[in-house]
Amino acid sequence: MKTCITLLKLFAPALPTMLLALLAAWLCMLTSIGLMASAAYLIARAALHPMIYELSIAIVAVRFFGISRAVLRYAERYISHDATFRILTNLRIFCYACLEKIAPAKLVGYKSGELFGLLIEEIDVLKDFYLRVLSPPLTAVLTLTTISGILFFYSPTAAIWLITAFFMIGLGLLYFVSLLDWE
Repeated sequence: MKTCITLLKLFAPALPTMLLALLAAWLCMLTSIGLMASAAYLIARAALHPMIYELSIAIVAVRFFGISRAVLRYAERYISHDATFRILTNLRIFCYACLEKIAPAKLVGYKSGELFGLLIEEIDVLKDFYLRVLSPPLTAVLTLTTISGILFFYSPTAAIWLITAFFMIGLGLLYFVSLLDWE
């Protein structure tokens, strides 16, 4: 637990960038949902053979959501990688400061190349921590909150079922993954 707290403290300088990346990811998810909804409406409405001007708003919505989804996905990736590189910089500085305190007395058995390689290798293990561990669940919870809030307006029962299913599937997957032997 102490290691996790230290790691999260090292993330603090990159927090604004991480929050901006989270906002971009959340907006990207909402535009994906908007794209699916507007495309479904356009297809269903076009099946009735209306005049083209009756479909113009749906056509523009599909274009808007398609383009903004791509732009937001790019922005999210760009910003989240920037946050990751900031975190890695902080981690490397922290590790070097820790090594500097104990050098040379406790590092006699290491060659400089081995120590440098070990330092880079161990820090690179954490490079995907934000991108793969922190960001996706936070984005999913934000999206769930938004969608269930909108759904609650129309059907509170359906919103409750959605939230329940989300957490049951999430906990079930965690349990299933914990059963797997990764060694």
